[in-house]
Amino acid sequence: MRMPSILRNITPIGVFSKAAGGLALYTVLHDSHAHGKLIAEEHKEEKDAEAGLRYFNNTQYLTNKSESTAKMKEKLFEWELDDRIRGAWNASVGYSKGFWDMLTDHAIPLASSIAALGLKGKKALIGVAGLAAHAAYMFTVHVCSHLGKEE
Repeated sequence: MRMPSILRNITPIGVFSKAAGGLALYTVLHDSHAHGKLIAEEHKEEKDAEAGLRYFNNTQYLTNKSESTAKMKEKLFEWELDDRIRGAWNASVGYSKGFWDMLTDHAIPLASSIAALGLKGKKALIGVAGLAAHAAYMFTVHVCSHLGKEE
């Protein structure tokens, strides 16, 4: 029986390069997503605190002796503390900043994984070599950096 033409095109180099590229791309996107979530929460909390302080300060000062004005300022402050739209917007802005920041930090493995996934045959090994070189560098810098140091 003859092998289907699709299966004849599968090579060990192709499988290896696609697996390495896919794993690296997953790792880059996972790290970017995790960092985006952290920055989203930080940015949201920071902006909520700034807005709360601004509206709280507004309740502390009256330009006239009107009790109605004071009550309106208090209601505005309470409404501002319950505002979910600003929080969602600031979380989205923070996520975007964090995601793209981490994605640009991982530019080399991102480009290498795209090369490993996008190129065919032995050319895909260029991306795999880039991934291997970057992994060796990261291992040396981050994992082995404490070796040989006297404490």
